[in-house]
Amino acid sequence: MINAALAVILLLGTDSVRGGASGTVIFNDGFEAGGGQTVSDVLTSPAEASLFLSHATFGPTMDEIDALAGSSESAWFLQQQRLPASSYLDYVFSALQEPGATDGSGQPTFQGRRAPNHAFSELAITGPDQLRQRMAFALSQILVISNAMNTQLFDWPTAVGYYQDILMTHALGNYRDLLEAVTYSPAMGSYLTYLQNTKGDAATGRVPDENYAREIMQLFTIGLVALNPDGSPVLQNGQPVELYDNSDVTGLARVFTGLSLDGDAFFFGFNELNSGAQYRPMKIFPEFHSPLEKSFLGATILAGTGAAESIDTAPVPARMVAPRKDFSSGEWNSGKIFI
Repeated sequence: MINAALAVILLLGTDSVRGGASGTVIFNDGFEAGGGQTVSDVLTSPAEASLFLSHATFGPTMDEIDALAGSSESAWFLQQQRLPASSYLDYVFSALQEPGATDGSGQPTFQGRRAPNHAFSELAITGPDQLRQRMAFALSQILVISNAMNTQLFDWPTAVGYYQDILMTHALGNYRDLLEAVTYSPAMGSYLTYLQNTKGDAATGRVPDENYAREIMQLFTIGLVALNPDGSPVLQNGQPVELYDNSDVTGLARVFTGLSLDGDAFFFGFNELNSGAQYRPMKIFPEFHSPLEKSFLGATILAGTGAAESIDTAPVPARMVAPRKDFSSGEWNSGKIFI
C-alpha cells in the first residue's frame, strides 16, 4: 500500500530520506540504520531546513526555515499530516460568485471556467498544508485530467475543483482508496470516456469503452512491461516481457460500465444537467452494467457481480519503485509496493 510514509520517500527523494537496511522508515526521534546505528533526522541548520522544505513544499519562507531549524523532519511531517486539506472546490464556488464569472443563464464564462487554475496558483503558494499540496500536485501528473479549452471539463469548473479535492483528500493516504475515488469522479469519467459507458451488445457488436481500463493499468499502476529492481525492463528472448494483453483490457473494461452523473437518467444533455452532479461521485445505473464475467491480470470477478462490488473488489497491482538506502553497504536499492 502507498501510505504517508511512502509519500515522503517519493516526494523528497534520496537526499532527504533516511531508512533502515530493510527500507523501513521510522518516524520518531531518529531513524534505525543497519548495524544498530541510529541516524538523527534533526535539521541542525537553516541550510538543512531550507533544503528539506524546498523538496517538501512549494517554497518556504524565512520564518518557516528558522522555525524548522533545530527541529526534526518527523515532527514537521506529523504536523503536516494533522492539517486539514485545503478545498479547491470551495475556492471554485467562491470564484463563481465574482462579477463576470457567470453569464445571464448562470453558465460559467471564460473567467469562471478558469477558476480551478486560479485555485491552484493561490492555494499551492499560500496553503498551510504544503506537504499535501505537493503530493496532490505529484499525483495530478500521474492521474491526469485536462480542462483545456474546447474540452468538456473546461465547461465544468466545479467537476475539476471536486477532482482536485479528491487528490488532496487522499494525498497522504492509501493509493487503492485514491484510485476508487478517482474512478467515481465525474472529471475522470468525462476525460477518459467511461462516463455513460454501457455494457456490450453481442447482437450489434458493441463493446464497453476500454479507455479507462487501459490507462489504469498502463499509466496509473503497473505500466506496460515487467521491470527489474533497477528499473530496466525484464527481457525474454531479448524482448521486454509484457504485463497484460488486450484480453485483460477487455475484462477490466467491463468493470467500469454503468456509471453516469448522479441524476435521474443515465443519458442526459450535458449542458442541461444540474451542476451539483458534477461535484458528486458518479452514480451506478445497474441496467447498463455488464453482467458478464470479468477476467483480467489473473483474477476473475464472477458473472452477475454488480458495479459497486466489481469496482470495490477489483485487484489492481501497482509497481511504485521508491529508493531506499542500505546503511550497511551504502547502496540505494528499490522497493516494490502492491495494492
